[in-house]
Amino acid sequence: MRTYTLPTLIFSSAATAYNCINLNIPLNITAPSETPAFAPFESSFDSAQFLNNVTTWAFAARSPFAGSRNISISVNIAAQYFYPSNGCNSSDPGQRGFERSYWEFAGTESEYNYIKFANAAGFSTLSYDRIGTGQSTVTDPYTTQQLGPETAVLVGLTALLRRGTLHSSIHAPAQVVHIGHSFGSVITSNLAEHHQELTDGIVLTGYSTNSSFAQGFAISSNFEVAAESLSGKWYNRSKGFLTWPDKRANQYSFLTWPYFSPDVLDLAEATKQPFAVSEFLTALPLPAPDHEGPVLVRTIATFPRS
Repeated sequence: MRTYTLPTLIFSSAATAYNCINLNIPLNITAPSETPAFAPFESSFDSAQFLNNVTTWAFAARSPFAGSRNISISVNIAAQYFYPSNGCNSSDPGQRGFERSYWEFAGTESEYNYIKFANAAGFSTLSYDRIGTGQSTVTDPYTTQQLGPETAVLVGLTALLRRGTLHSSIHAPAQVVHIGHSFGSVITSNLAEHHQELTDGIVLTGYSTNSSFAQGFAISSNFEVAAESLSGKWYNRSKGFLTWPDKRANQYSFLTWPYFSPDVLDLAEATKQPFAVSEFLTALPLPAPDHEGPVLVRTIATFPRS
């Protein structure tokens, strides 16, 4: 669910393994939206109490939504298309990342940089900021920033890419493989189920159809209103945008000691972005039984040492 927004850089020198096209893509989308059955938060007191409600057994049988309706919105999506240094051509299979700078974590030469390794293997990549994150349009965290509209964004981007109309310098790829992480994997699975003609394969990371982790994630996140965060970064955001209070909560949800570098945790915390309450509420594992293409699921489970 995290989105990293490290500085956007264009890599074109001989020492760099890939080149980049920066994109700002306008989209008009229509998608199903779940209507919240709860009042907008006025402060962290409200969001904390809502967290208490949704994580108790008594509340589990109740839906936080009061029905669904279609909404139409216009958004701008910030994205980057990376291609190998020997150029970009129509034979390059396209791979898609979901949370832009997450896929270049810690910079150009980092061992955690997925884009660097994908481009070195001859693949082009398209990564983008989800609505409400990074440099993309900030939308309503209750009715818009949730699974339906976010899947519609991915559908729109994929359709443009496959038609070769995303950008004048980007050719239609021979194949498109969608790669997601966490909530991005839920969006990917949703696309594969309802628009399988748009994808040639999917890779789901940080994903499981066992949703028992969700309660622990929610409690560790503490549903703190991002506008009230001590960092002061998101003071002008709607109070439907939430964050976790500190890096220990970040560690609890995403990392297992001693199998990570403290520098990774520090950078992850420094570059974290808020998430929308309706993203959390719609981020349920979605099997795609009608998808006939290849699937790779990468889930890492850790257990206490005896």
